[in-house]
Amino acid sequence: MVASLGVIIAAIGLDAFSGYPRFTFGTMALWDGINSRPVVKACFVVPELAVRFASVPRGLKDGAGLGAVMAGFVETLSHRWLLLRTSLLGALVGMAPGLGASVAVWIAYGHARQTEPSVVPYGEGAIAGVIAPEAANNAKEGGALAPALFFGVPSSSGMGILLAAFSVLGVEVGPRMLDTNPGFVYLMGLTNIGSNLLAAPICILLAPAMARFASIRGEAVAPMALAAGVAATLMTAPGAETLAMIAVFSVIGLLLKAAHLPRAPLLLGFILAPALESGVVRSMMIQGWSAFTRPGVVSILLIAVGVAAYALWSRSRPRAVAPPKAPDAPTRWLPAAIGLVATLLLLAILDLAKAPLTARTLPSLAAAIGLGAAGVCAWRLWRGRRQARKAFEGYDLLVLGLFGAMLFLAALIDIAIAAALFAFATLASRAKLSYRVAAAAACGLGGLIWCLERLGQ
Repeated sequence: MVASLGVIIAAIGLDAFSGYPRFTFGTMALWDGINSRPVVKACFVVPELAVRFASVPRGLKDGAGLGAVMAGFVETLSHRWLLLRTSLLGALVGMAPGLGASVAVWIAYGHARQTEPSVVPYGEGAIAGVIAPEAANNAKEGGALAPALFFGVPSSSGMGILLAAFSVLGVEVGPRMLDTNPGFVYLMGLTNIGSNLLAAPICILLAPAMARFASIRGEAVAPMALAAGVAATLMTAPGAETLAMIAVFSVIGLLLKAAHLPRAPLLLGFILAPALESGVVRSMMIQGWSAFTRPGVVSILLIAVGVAAYALWSRSRPRAVAPPKAPDAPTRWLPAAIGLVATLLLLAILDLAKAPLTARTLPSLAAAIGLGAAGVCAWRLWRGRRQARKAFEGYDLLVLGLFGAMLFLAALIDIAIAAALFAFATLASRAKLSYRVAAAAACGLGGLIWCLERLGQ
């Protein structure tokens, strides 16, 4: 259901094949579509930093020594098969142009949740939930080298920078590279291996110092991180429409987190939708609906169904992912989240009724699937209405109110001034810092943002 919403969000803008405006509400600001940065910042950063922060355990600093780091290193090796599987997964995803780290880490995390039991719940410090995405994230750069070197197609932002450097240096990439310059290819592979081997001991030595950052009070970190995140997003995509996107997707992200619905599928649907739509539309233009009956397509669909069936079966096993608790126990926000997503998907189908076939095929299909999933969620919610509700830690309403005021002021005045005022208000009221310290931190943040803005111009 959430992934379908991500596909619909990605469809906003002019259709690449027919030029039909989809979900633009008559404004030209949405013709170019939705920028990924506001979606990521609003759906993931804002909900995590707007929660009520618990106090930091006193023994945390004492447990951040080199011995604890080495114990974690040994614990990682005890999950060697997970490490191997997710590394392979990251390398394969890295080879696919247009996917990159976002897809690799979330698929690896989902694979770990389905296959690795954990005493500590996922999302609260399960070691397998840390190993899997980090292994995939490291491995995807090695996989991304293949399409970058042999086809000249970057599959990540890092590879795009690398290809730009190659063009400046006069290095020719392409299918003939193995014939004309095999030594350079081997050198790139060995450099990738050597950089990881060099980074490992450095990271182990620095880990105790880095771990101490976890002892910093969340009330002091959250306002600075929120303001810096909004400022960074505005620097890459300046304009009032970016602030409006942050506000809208913040509401969606806050509601999904409060309902304990996963937000990663929204990002995956948003990232994969353009490539998926291009493939679907091109296939239909060449072969029509018979494209879906070809052996390769049928095989991929069967694999997808098999993976979903395995995930459902693994949940029903006695050795399910721990801790064993009722996964369907709802929160009081779940009905509102299901209703909102279902309403948005239904409005998308109605809005696309008069659109050309190329413009409505994938969004309508995704919305229909999402509505079916929403119906299943609503039915399961009705059946389990007597179950105990999950606890939700709640949001800091004062921080959210000040965050909304910061977005409003950023649109009226300037992000540097708005960020400084937001940081001062939250540090003084929530972190209980003295006015002098809060003002110094706020001025430092505002000054840094102002300098970066001027450098960007």
